[in-house]
Amino acid sequence: MIPHSHALVPLQPQRRAAMQAIGYVESRSETAHRQGRYPYAHAFFRFMGKLTIGLNDIRMLDGTFDPSQRGRPGKERYIAALDMLISTRGASCPSPLSGWVGSSLFPEVESRERQRGNSVPV
Repeated sequence: MIPHSHALVPLQPQRRAAMQAIGYVESRSETAHRQGRYPYAHAFFRFMGKLTIGLNDIRMLDGTFDPSQRGRPGKERYIAALDMLISTRGASCPSPLSGWVGSSLFPEVESRERQRGNSVPV
């Protein structure tokens, strides 16, 4: 076991907030029915210091978000996609989130896939 003084802590605030959101939601799993919609996304923004999720918060996370463009997905779809991304620990990065959001929050997934893709089966 790694002592707390040597524990690895992500330096990027968004990555740290994603890790904290996973721990927070899963520690409260017995009360999941009372957590509301998109518990991972709401916990993520809470750990980022935001009590409510605004349009600028979504834009800071994903630069492709532009609610003024006609036919583009709205804030609700981005929150749902972020919730899915965090709940699967980066294994699923659904549309409308851009792929770099997933790789910036969970870089280990891309590294793991690259390692497994390059390995030769025995």
